[in-house]
Amino acid sequence: MPSHRPIWSLTALPGLLAALSGDALALDCFADGRVSITGGEPALEQHVCDVVGAALPELASCNLPLTAPLSIEVIDDLPGDCVGMYHCGEDRIEILSLDDTAAVRSADSPLRDLDDAAFHDSVIVHELAHALHDQVPCPLESCIVSAEYVAYTMQVRSLTPDAIAAFEERGGIEGRVSRDDLTLMMLFMAPHRFSATAWAHFTQRPDGCAYIGQIMSGAILLDSERP
Repeated sequence: MPSHRPIWSLTALPGLLAALSGDALALDCFADGRVSITGGEPALEQHVCDVVGAALPELASCNLPLTAPLSIEVIDDLPGDCVGMYHCGEDRIEILSLDDTAAVRSADSPLRDLDDAAFHDSVIVHELAHALHDQVPCPLESCIVSAEYVAYTMQVRSLTPDAIAAFEERGGIEGRVSRDDLTLMMLFMAPHRFSATAWAHFTQRPDGCAYIGQIMSGAILLDSERP
């Protein structure tokens, strides 16, 4: 069960305590301090904790366990049209608030049928998956294709059945998808297409979570040396 900061730290003296400490007060989502949240309104921080608490068992069941403490910060701006960002090697996620996410989310995404709150929750899962995948050593300069494959498939997997069906219809992927279809160029030039293709590939495996397990073990690498 998530642990709460003392009531007085949320109401009577937040500004004073923050000034004395020099840092924003963190909300520990779990008693063991595995995940902490800073930067948001108390209700939003608690909601993020609730989303994380529900997502972690589902991710672990798909071979993505949490193995290191993780910090999440709610901020008001990210580069480009990003709504969330995991900082590789730092065990740190930054996400926009719900309102800021709603203001910058893409209108042509296969996830556009989601309401703003559901989309925001799915972004949290996406970034969580990045953090969990980051424990896998990368033998190349970059393993971004593998990382985004894991993040996008887990983001979609976290949705309701109706939302998944809408995503699949919007994505428009037909026929069998090969791992060779999941390219760095597609990821950079057409990320929405990449997300739909990754999900189609994941669901076409005999056991998608076993495939994720092979990525996590290093047996499968979706990236290649750049020319």
